[in-house]
Amino acid sequence: MLLNPELKTWLKKFHEFHGRPLRVLHIGNIASNAYINAKLQRKIGVDSYLIAETDTYVMNSPEWEDSDFEGNWEDDCNPNWAKIDLKGYKRPEWFISGRLEACLVNITARMCTPPYVPSQVEFLIKGLYITLLFIFSFVFNITFKFFKNLLYIATLFTYNIVFIVVKFIVNIFHCITRTFISLFNLIKGFFVSIIYVCIVIASVLIITLKLPVNKEKIYNKYIKIVNFSKILLKKFLPTTSFLKNALVSFRSYLSNFKLMQNSHTSSSPLTEEFSRLFPDRKDKLTEKDTLPFIFSSHIWKKIFSHFDLVQCYGPHPIWGLLSQNTKYVALEHGTLRDFTLKDNPMHRLIALAYRNAKHTFITNGDCLEYAKKINLENYSAMIHPLDLEPFEKVNQEDVDYIRNQYKADLLLFCPIRHDWEIKGTHIVLQSLPHIIAKTDKSVMLILCEWGQEVNRSKKLINELKIQKYVKWVRPLPKIKLAKYLKAADVILDQMALPHFGGTAPQSLAAGTPVIMSYKPESTAWMFPEPAPILPAFNAEEISEKVMQALDPEWRKKFKQQAKEWIYKYHSPKFLLNEHLKVYKKVLESD
Repeated sequence: MLLNPELKTWLKKFHEFHGRPLRVLHIGNIASNAYINAKLQRKIGVDSYLIAETDTYVMNSPEWEDSDFEGNWEDDCNPNWAKIDLKGYKRPEWFISGRLEACLVNITARMCTPPYVPSQVEFLIKGLYITLLFIFSFVFNITFKFFKNLLYIATLFTYNIVFIVVKFIVNIFHCITRTFISLFNLIKGFFVSIIYVCIVIASVLIITLKLPVNKEKIYNKYIKIVNFSKILLKKFLPTTSFLKNALVSFRSYLSNFKLMQNSHTSSSPLTEEFSRLFPDRKDKLTEKDTLPFIFSSHIWKKIFSHFDLVQCYGPHPIWGLLSQNTKYVALEHGTLRDFTLKDNPMHRLIALAYRNAKHTFITNGDCLEYAKKINLENYSAMIHPLDLEPFEKVNQEDVDYIRNQYKADLLLFCPIRHDWEIKGTHIVLQSLPHIIAKTDKSVMLILCEWGQEVNRSKKLINELKIQKYVKWVRPLPKIKLAKYLKAADVILDQMALPHFGGTAPQSLAAGTPVIMSYKPESTAWMFPEPAPILPAFNAEEISEKVMQALDPEWRKKFKQQAKEWIYKYHSPKFLLNEHLKVYKKVLESD
């Protein structure tokens, strides 16, 4: 049982009261954390969705998490999935990506009850309708982007003259859109009238002229005309309201221009709230800081209206703040450390967004310090989401296949990205000569060709003259990664931060010893029991811990400890219960 009885009962009652399951939206899919959370929540009956927008990075893709694919995806930032054998895998419908406007249409359509199914007649008519709508949308987008850029230029240079011009043009377009909407209603009314006028005239002519007609045949034709008109009136005409809505939205967007025309001189609730919440900060939030986000926040507000709760990851709580959503929670993965304290518009908005969130999940142990620096009140510890299924499915045949590829007695695996300052990858490389010197076994270190400093690492490998002990692989998708973690003798994780992220728990789930710069005190507030990780802080210590990890008696004890710790503190059960406790508290507080 994944949920405790109290939360299970609460979900059931929520469903009975609302006539549908709890509906949660996740936004911001960094490292697929949002995807894993949404996927696990759907398993317990939560109607979770994920909007990834235009994020196409390979490691943030569902295929990366759930498909045991083979082949070259080419570009990491824009993978070509069409050229890869995904072995029948298809993206789940609840994973929604694309331009934000398209995401809004997708979400809105999915929330319709009952599902919308067009008739044959409507399907044919819509072909012409959509063609015209496409032309309108094309012109609309070009016009909108032009004024958006014009307004942004105004904030960067001068206000007075440009804003006078924009104000004049905005007023003109207000008049044009109002005229279009009125014209639209006029055409609609004329179309409706003409159908019935034709029916009445035909009937009068038949009666007054006493035409020799087959009454039964006329009656049948009459019925067909009436039915056809009903199809047009009841199905086609309401769909054309999309055009009307587009014009209304355009007018609404233009209203944003009006609201911002005096933004350089006036204060707003957000700027005042920032000053109140952060009185000691020298930098202050201004209207100009919010300007680049206002247009998208208008769309996010419509999307959020379909959900009971929104969970925003990383910097995405900004959208909860700017859309004036009162029911959003935040999940940080280093965000509080890296993006809240500098004199920068993004930092100011993120800090304010986290302060306004109903609750914040903190996944990095050291970020408690930064939560206190921005006076965060409602927060709790949260693990990096981990789906145990890929690790449970790895068999001995998978392990043997990988080990036979590298033909080493001691197989080391370092899957972290090559970013020396943040990950300390160079310390791992410097430890390899020490490890080789301490053992008679043949040694092989597998590295992932990933990060901004891969070339720098390759240069260091050449300087250390350890090329023949190193093999490079491209970043590994989750199912393949689970096999490598299980096949390795020891995992070498990051050597810069005192707390673990996603790699160490995955190593423990695979039952493989992991070495990193872990300080148990950094996560003591999160877990009452420290993770069974081997701590090391320099090259010599890493080599010593590798030797310790090879001891058969120690490994036997470690495997049991790792299994118990994972299922107690880092399992889907722990993750789901902690999330649902917060959701329940937030929704019951309003």
